[in-house]
Amino acid sequence: ALAWDGDPAPEAEDLVRVAVATAGGSNAATSFLQRRLADGQAAVLLDDWDALTPAEQEQVAARLREWPAAMPGNLWLVAVGERGYGPLVEADFVPLTLTPWDAHQVEELARRWGDTYRPDELEPPLDRRELTAALQARARRGDRPLELALGAFIYLTDRRIPAGRAPLFDRALEMLLGKVEPAWVPEVCKASLERLALRLLQEGRAVVGKEEIEAEVKSLLPATEDNPDRAAATVIRVLTGERGLIHHLGGDRYAFAHHLWQSYLAARRLVAETDNPALSEHLGDRRWEEVLLFFAEMGDIGPLISRWLHLPDDIFLTRLRTLSRWIQVAPEKAAWKDGAMAVLARSFLAARHFPVRRRLAIALADTRASGIAYFFKQALQHGDAEVRAAAVAGFVRVMGEGDFPALEKLFRDVEPAVVEAAVRGLADVGTEAAVRLLERILFSGDETLAPLAAETLARCDGRCRSALEEAATAEDPLVRRAAIFGLVLIGGREPLERLAREDDQWIVRTGAQAALDELTALEQIPPVLPPPVVAELPWLISWAAARGESVGLGEAAHRVLHRALQEGKAAVRYLAARVLAQVGRAAAAAPLRDALDDEEPLVAETAWDALAAVARRYDLRVE
Repeated sequence: ALAWDGDPAPEAEDLVRVAVATAGGSNAATSFLQRRLADGQAAVLLDDWDALTPAEQEQVAARLREWPAAMPGNLWLVAVGERGYGPLVEADFVPLTLTPWDAHQVEELARRWGDTYRPDELEPPLDRRELTAALQARARRGDRPLELALGAFIYLTDRRIPAGRAPLFDRALEMLLGKVEPAWVPEVCKASLERLALRLLQEGRAVVGKEEIEAEVKSLLPATEDNPDRAAATVIRVLTGERGLIHHLGGDRYAFAHHLWQSYLAARRLVAETDNPALSEHLGDRRWEEVLLFFAEMGDIGPLISRWLHLPDDIFLTRLRTLSRWIQVAPEKAAWKDGAMAVLARSFLAARHFPVRRRLAIALADTRASGIAYFFKQALQHGDAEVRAAAVAGFVRVMGEGDFPALEKLFRDVEPAVVEAAVRGLADVGTEAAVRLLERILFSGDETLAPLAAETLARCDGRCRSALEEAATAEDPLVRRAAIFGLVLIGGREPLERLAREDDQWIVRTGAQAALDELTALEQIPPVLPPPVVAELPWLISWAAARGESVGLGEAAHRVLHRALQEGKAAVRYLAARVLAQVGRAAAAAPLRDALDDEEPLVAETAWDALAAVARRYDLRVE
């Protein structure tokens, strides 16, 4: 996508040429890859979709609709951000979400980083358990793969990982630039990177030419330097070398190695330029979200808080949830934090829709502010069941070992939704004590709680598999039956087959056989399903025919789907919301917004998920 020049639209051969140039490959590699592409034996990854304008995205998406049919057999992948990929869905691409890394993946990352160094290269010797624990703690905090990799990179040298996000990047920057002669080179590198990062953001560009980089570097050289061309070449080698933060994309095209590096460097520049109005001008620009987050940690974002809170928020309360991230990283003594926390707490209690309230609970917990656990303990006793259920989502993220009684009290709540939230919330606690409590609930055989505990144990890591398998052999048939609910989720075919074949209780045998049937059906489903074709949905065709209408094609079919959501019976409204979650276009936002107040809770909940999906897909603001 970065190779896009607008006119003409790129051909498939251009993809190979640009890929080889970006990787520094040879002409022989170009010919080989073109043959693989023509033979349908290639995986094609297109990056930097977000760098295109909306018009360019439409044109590229049109080509991407043609290429898979013209070159069948290849795997086509487009790397996109969390929002603004609607044209790809309309081109029949299926969105796949990368989930956060689990404990085992982080452990593997630590192992591989440790393997890159020989033991005799490290002094003192590497403590892999300590590295793994440090990385897993950061992963639980929400660090991304790049940040985890930087943490491991730093740990191998310093035997510690900086506590904050900005200090992590500060130390990584120092290490990547290294000690270069003359001594002024690292400082010129930093200043050049900061200025380029900010300028590209302000101008909405992703790519920079070598001449622009060179001009920036020369403007920052010491006045005593008698050979500017040679000095600039030294700096540019550092900036674009193997450990440089600017990557060569081929031709005269360069870009930052990662958008987080660009955001961090731009924030550094803004901290130095105290009178720069850029932050205020871009408060609502999602491309500046990470810049603002870094600035909240490194600078004083207090003067912007009032304006931020007075800007209109969307139905998902995105601004308030962003505020919680600023609170989390800001200096502990920041004067504005207490007032911001009060706004978040009031908004949590006043939220109209349960999904929003639950998200705000998580946002409040993520602040790690003093007194937040006490706030949630109070909310767990609130008279409104929705408040209690939502509070669980926040409480389990901040509770300590002594707080389990407050959670266990909810197991006896009169509202089933609160009970379910409390049991399922134990998976998010993530401690051995939480796992042991789930195991006790499972082996209690409680007809309501034990199946929930089994399903929740299935969400935990591999250490919980043995508990489910043990429960399948328990003397109490209620325990064995409850275990089935978890075994089917972890693919426990062997214990399920034994229960279905040998158990002396028909209710257990029947449940196990039903779970095996479900497991078999799930195993036959392809990993990625093609998107539904609205005009070919049997239930929609039947619904329209009963009204004397036809579904039609294209936009006409989508309009019928919207009417089904608005006018159909509960089952039809539910199916319509589910389909819109997968392929709904921008026009679906209005009927989905109305469906949030549907009298049928399942329809309202599904409509909420669908509206969130459509808003992400088309980068819509829904009020």
